[in-house]
Order: sequence, then structure tokens, then C-alpha cells
Amino acid sequence: MAKLRLAELERYAKEVVSRAGTNDVASHLEELEFWRHQVAQPARKYPQHHMIRTAQELLHQCVPKAHDSTCAVMRQANVSMVEQVGNIELWKTYMFQRQKMIESLRQR
Repeated sequence: MAKLRLAELERYAKEVVSRAGTNDVASHLEELEFWRHQVAQPARKYPQHHMIRTAQELLHQCVPKAHDSTCAVMRQANVSMVEQVGNIELWKTYMFQRQKMIESLRQR
């Protein structure tokens, strides 16, 4: 499982480096290290500049075409920042619960 996780992180690192400018590479590497070590520490935020346009488009698409007035305001919304929250404690809790679910399904 550790090798699978490492391969996943390496694949993500290559993707991040390919789409990031040289200024963003250091912050992305810091983010990868945060997840790789998984040491309990306060939650962190990581800017995801490459996701701003996508987030804005998705937000605009969430407003049904038939909705006007107050809903239509969201079609003009501008996304100025997208951040990923890194929370190791929450992640470990999720992974533990996920493993419990997998084991309970196997015992059926």
C-alpha cells in the first residue's frame, strides 16, 4: 500500500510541476512533503491557482438557465482564489473509517 501511495504522489508531483510555473514549484513540493510524511500538525492551506478558471466555470454552470433575479447574480461571480486544505488528522480519520468499511464489506 505504501508503494502505491508513493507512486500516486510521484505521479501527482509530475503533474504539478508540468502545469506550475517555476514560482509555484516550491510550494507544491512543500505540499507533497506535508502529505508524504503525514505527521500530526495543524491544517494548512495550499493555493491552487491553476483551478481558478475551472472553479469559476463550474460555479456559473450550477445556476439553472431558468433561474433569474437573485440566482442570476452567481453567473457574474468571480473566483479570486482556490485553496486546498491539508488536514492530516481528518485524512487519517477518513482512511481509518474507509478501511473499516472495506473490512465489513469483505465479511459479508
